[in-house]
Amino acid sequence: LPETQEQWMAFAYLLGAMSGNTRVSKGNKVTITKKLSSPQGNKRFSDAVKTITGRASSSSKGKQFIHNRRFITTLDKMLERDLTVYVKNQEERRTFLRGYFDATEHSFLPGKRFIYVISVRNPHAASMLMRTLFEDGIYPHYKESHSRHDTYYEMTIQGIQGFRHFESLGLLTKIKEKEKLRAYLQQREHDSLPTLTQFYAVEKALHTEDYTTKI
Repeated sequence: LPETQEQWMAFAYLLGAMSGNTRVSKGNKVTITKKLSSPQGNKRFSDAVKTITGRASSSSKGKQFIHNRRFITTLDKMLERDLTVYVKNQEERRTFLRGYFDATEHSFLPGKRFIYVISVRNPHAASMLMRTLFEDGIYPHYKESHSRHDTYYEMTIQGIQGFRHFESLGLLTKIKEKEKLRAYLQQREHDSLPTLTQFYAVEKALHTEDYTTKI
């Protein structure tokens, strides 16, 4: 396990990045490949690997490669457990989130509604992502989707307030995605939303069948 705070931060980043990992196994050699979303992401990933293993990951055509069976096994075991044991405070959770967005391809969904969907297959990673987003004022809609072989944990971000907080975190790395979000926020900059007090008043009204509550 990590011994210094720098190593804990590196592990938090890599656990986020590996939450949707891709691997190729050949005999005793296990290789993890990650295609990072930006040159900055490539550097962060490589630096994190070097901080833990003493050797930077190799790279080719925008992908990062780790050839270290022991290290990969350690990451796998961590991802199979409650991640709050390893990612312990808000700074580390934000680093986990940064790693996830650096190494995962997502985009705004097409259509009239402006929404952004985060999807993972690891329930522990989903829990960590939800907690971190909540801490930063982003309250996504959460649901589980089941296919024949997998369960997907989906978090949908929508609404002006959520996207204001989302933009402030600087998680998007693609220029087109940044511009799309900025245009949406500018278009909706004068919109107002119900407060949490109003929201819970509506919730109470729905449960008591008193539908006269104003929002």
